[in-house]
Amino acid sequence: MKKIKYKWEAVVVVIVALVCILPGSTWATNKEINEKGADELDQSQEVAVKDTFLPVGRLIIPDIVDLNFQIAQSFIPQKAVLTRIEVSIIKNVTASYPFILGIRDELTHPDLVNTSVSADDIPKDNFSWVEFDISNLWVTVGQTYYMVCYTENSTDNFYGWAANNDSEAYPDGCAWISTDDGDTWSNDSVDLELINNQHPNPKEEGNATWDMVFRTYGIDATNLVIEYQPSLLRPRFLIKNAGSVSAYAVEVSAQITGGLFNQINASFSTNASELPANESLMLNVGTLFGFGPVTIKVRTWALNAEETETEISGFLLFIFWIISAG
Repeated sequence: MKKIKYKWEAVVVVIVALVCILPGSTWATNKEINEKGADELDQSQEVAVKDTFLPVGRLIIPDIVDLNFQIAQSFIPQKAVLTRIEVSIIKNVTASYPFILGIRDELTHPDLVNTSVSADDIPKDNFSWVEFDISNLWVTVGQTYYMVCYTENSTDNFYGWAANNDSEAYPDGCAWISTDDGDTWSNDSVDLELINNQHPNPKEEGNATWDMVFRTYGIDATNLVIEYQPSLLRPRFLIKNAGSVSAYAVEVSAQITGGLFNQINASFSTNASELPANESLMLNVGTLFGFGPVTIKVRTWALNAEETETEISGFLLFIFWIISAG
């Protein structure tokens, strides 16, 4: 990762100045986890050191700084599907553009997915947990990812993101900062001793690092298996959850094609909001009338199960099925 050095003494002044600029600057104390549906808390760093935060957006302090800040936090997910992220932030009274949170596998890569929250929906009086819904992003468990926060580069359009200046607050990642629209990044905060409570234990190439205040939520992965159930009149397919956790938002579809002159083209489907581990869902193919060779292609997937499919061939004799492969 290419790193750039900053005049961190100036950043210290920026942070101290922000304490005066941001209204209120009091910390939210509600630590309850607001779980939605089936997802669970995965990674988090919830300890905010008072008056310790980093700006997100364009910050201008005459004769001190005129920079557009992007802030990131690296993390290592332990759940295969990332569903949402919460960050503790506050809005400057002049902020008017949305606060954007993107997920990246490398800091200088494009967002894998991003979402935004309107400035109107972010408090200006207190640091508060603000939720960003992720489009059920599949991630590689154990691999480093980055939540990157940014906003429009417009004068005085900035936010504060609560932070912890203890290098060991979150051992699986750290905060990163960019002031050139994400072209280069640095996690070097070794010169921030002027900030209260700077932790003496460094990491990441010998440099003391910070961590932002965040929570990630996700769902463990499972896998679905399709089993053909022979039937003379109505072929059936058993969808089994072969994993150790429930599958959510399960979808099953069957497409039947063929027949004499390829006149058969029918589809059938079923679904379930939850399919517990080791339980099954049945898809029944409806009654069809026709004659000739046919192909049945069945697909199934879930929010936390990758798509799988199977295909069988047979012969439709009026209303009777003769399956030749399964």
